[in-house]
Amino acid sequence: YKYIDIPLLLKFRFWQNESAEIYALGGMNTSLLVAVDALHVDVGNVENVLSTSKTDLNPVMFSWQAGIGSAIKFTEQSGLIAEAVYRKQVNSQYKDLPVDKRYGLIGLKIAAYLKF
Repeated sequence: YKYIDIPLLLKFRFWQNESAEIYALGGMNTSLLVAVDALHVDVGNVENVLSTSKTDLNPVMFSWQAGIGSAIKFTEQSGLIAEAVYRKQVNSQYKDLPVDKRYGLIGLKIAAYLKF
């Protein structure tokens, strides 16, 4: 499945000084279905595999996420960011199938940055 994600997140700083910060973040994501190249098990016959089409899936998915993160500034132009988030889908990925598919995902991000 290929989606374009549009996030709307808020960040709340718990603590901050000149070189570091700790924060919580949360908000909603809207995911727009772009393309499908997948198979799924036939609900009526579990020994049969069917091709998934765009009409089988919801064209718009909503999810919420919450997490905690920190940032450390090494210089004025560089630093490190670390975040841990949990993301949960609100609506089922399948449109009309009798299967309810909702993901709950844990994400970890560690990134270095360099400002130009």
